[in-house]
Amino acid sequence: MPEANYLAVVIAALVAFLLGAIWYSPVGFSKTWVADGNFDVVAMKAKMTPPRMAWSYGLAIVASLIGAWLLDVLLIGPPHHGNVLSGAERGFAAGFGWVALSFASNYA
Repeated sequence: MPEANYLAVVIAALVAFLLGAIWYSPVGFSKTWVADGNFDVVAMKAKMTPPRMAWSYGLAIVASLIGAWLLDVLLIGPPHHGNVLSGAERGFAAGFGWVALSFASNYA
């Protein structure tokens, strides 16, 4: 397994998590997001019990950590060899590491 810069991975994951928290907060775009999505704020607050919130936040931070680790290990770390395996690894990093995990944390 390739070496990763774990300090950079943790910092990148925390920054991504904090940016998401600001983005969906009243300081950010929560009012616009709720208005444009026609969300029922009362129903949303009723569904967000402490266990569900902990699960959602936990999934978001784990997804951020995995995405940052994949970015470091598969895209920044090793040189691109121009073969099928190297391209498949980078495709997996993009597809799973960012697209799938961002959808997972958004839907949580």
